[in-house]
Amino acid sequence: MRPMGNEVPSNSSFPMRPISRKLATALTLVTIFCTTAHVAQAQGKAHGNGGHKVPPGQAKKVASPERAVSVARDVLVAQGFTVVRVEQLSGRQVVYYRRGNMGRGKGQGPVMKMYVRPTADRIVFEQAPPKALIEINLKLGQ
Repeated sequence: MRPMGNEVPSNSSFPMRPISRKLATALTLVTIFCTTAHVAQAQGKAHGNGGHKVPPGQAKKVASPERAVSVARDVLVAQGFTVVRVEQLSGRQVVYYRRGNMGRGKGQGPVMKMYVRPTADRIVFEQAPPKALIEINLKLGQ
């Protein structure tokens, strides 16, 4: 039977060859596989960093040594110390300070020093007054 006008031929009148049918099946399977692989890839939440995401609020930023010295200077002055000078000494900063007279007229205290040493993941303060060290670390976020 031949189609007339707008009629669509049925499959029975035009049988597919076995090779064409296998090719069509293979193309369909490849299309389905590629589509599902693309959808599955879009479901990941790693955002390209290998899944090593730091939770919000827990990321640590390392302060620069210059910022650390500036904060140390501000904290020492706020606690009644006088900063005498700051020097660079073999990869670390040295802050020379002394205790002020605290309004008692007893003169200045002896010159003391505090070392500011950068490491890979933080700034280390050596020989700092304990109360000042706590406040410095709070201000730097360490």
